[in-house]
Formats: sequence, structure tokens, C-alpha cells
Amino acid sequence: MDRNNELATEVIRKLPIEDIYNKGLQPAVTELGFGLKNAVKLALTPINGLAWGYDLVSEFIKCGLLAYFKKRNIDEDKIMPPDIATAIPAIEAMRYTKDEIRVMLLNLLGASMNKDTSEFVHPAFVEILKQMTPDEAKILNQLPEVLLHEPIMDIAVEKPLKVGKFTVFNSVGVIGQEANCEFPDRLPLYLTNLARLGLVEIPENSGLADDWRYNKIRNSSLFLKKVEFAEKHGKVFFFKKMVGITALGTDLRKTAI
Repeated sequence: MDRNNELATEVIRKLPIEDIYNKGLQPAVTELGFGLKNAVKLALTPINGLAWGYDLVSEFIKCGLLAYFKKRNIDEDKIMPPDIATAIPAIEAMRYTKDEIRVMLLNLLGASMNKDTSEFVHPAFVEILKQMTPDEAKILNQLPEVLLHEPIMDIAVEKPLKVGKFTVFNSVGVIGQEANCEFPDRLPLYLTNLARLGLVEIPENSGLADDWRYNKIRNSSLFLKKVEFAEKHGKVFFFKKMVGITALGTDLRKTAI
């Protein structure tokens, strides 16, 4: 750390928290932390313009819904006003979500306006989509139909002179790669969030009956690297698990993804 940054840090450390919030950075801090200020400004630059105004959202919805209904060959007599509990939150969320999620919100709005699919749309879907990443949507779309499951595995270690097995890696699988996720290695985090949202289930102490279904995991480079790491810490154990889509996840997938 250079001398200027040290001085800036010392000034900030001595300031009461309320002064920092109420008065902003003092001139001394602003001057000494000029480089840091520019770095923060540069990092926030991509955010500028991402929040859409209502005029832009309105145009997106008009063009998007026209394409939505045309692509699905939906007759005009099937189109109806959307449920306000779904429409208003969805339109608001379109202002600041990523493009992939924005399209899903549009699909949800379109489904709520179609007499054939409106019954599958729940107002909670808007909040659920806001808490999902594009990768998680890809995983949800990759899973088989309800009551069918995909294999995943836990890797645990039993350390020398220690009692019990400790899970080192949980929910290891290749679903992320199969779904062409941007960050397939984050599958455990994605599955945890999808389960929290009620879109997938990972039954406790349950695995697939066909052991060969796990071979694609065992043969993956990601799995082998994790095993190599675990072996450095003790005796390695594997626990077969499975993940499947729920009824709620099925309805969301049907209407939005």
C-alpha cells in the first residue's frame, strides 16, 4: 500500500461512521483517495443505462408480446388482459433485470395473457425470476420431467484420528456443462438456490437405482480434480444423490423459460 492510500485509510478510520454517511468523504479523503474514487466510478460504469425507463420497457413489451403470440400461433380470441398481480411486478422488474431474465418475464406476461396457459402462472413467479440467474434457468430447463431425476454426488472425507465423515464437495454433477452454463462449476450454489425457491428437490438419503447413471460424473474432469483434492485430506467417500424438478418448477418452466 502506497503512502497516499495509507493516509486515506487512516483518515477514514478516524471518522465516525455517521460522519461518513451524513457528510460524505471529506476533502482530504477525496484528494488522497482520488485513484480509488476513479476505480469505483469505472467499476460502476456498466450499470449506467441498465435501468430502463418505462418508455423503453413499454416498447419492449409491445414488440415482444407481438412476437410471443405470433411465434406460438395464438389466436386473437385467446388473448386476454393479464392478472394485475403478475403484470405490474413483472413490468417493474423488467426495468433492472438482465436481458435473459427480462425475456423470461416477458414470456410470463405473455403466458398470463393466454387463456390456455394463464392457469399455470402464479404471481410469485415474478419474485422467483428476480432471484434467479440465467445459468439457473438453463439448469431448470435441462432437468427431465417431474418425477424423473438427474444424478449428483457428494464427496466426503474421513480424516485420520477424527470421528465421522466431513462433506468436502456437495452436489457435484455435470448438469451445468450439459446445460451450457456460463459458470458450470457453480452447480452446487445454483441447485441450493433452486431448491430454496422450491423449483427443484434433492431428496435426502436417496440416489438413482442405476449406478451407471453416475458414470458421466465419475469420468468428468471436474469430479476427478475434486477427488484428487479430497484425497490429500483423508479417506474419500462418495454419496450418490439425485435432483429433480418440482411441480412449481414445471409450471415456471412451462410459462417463462
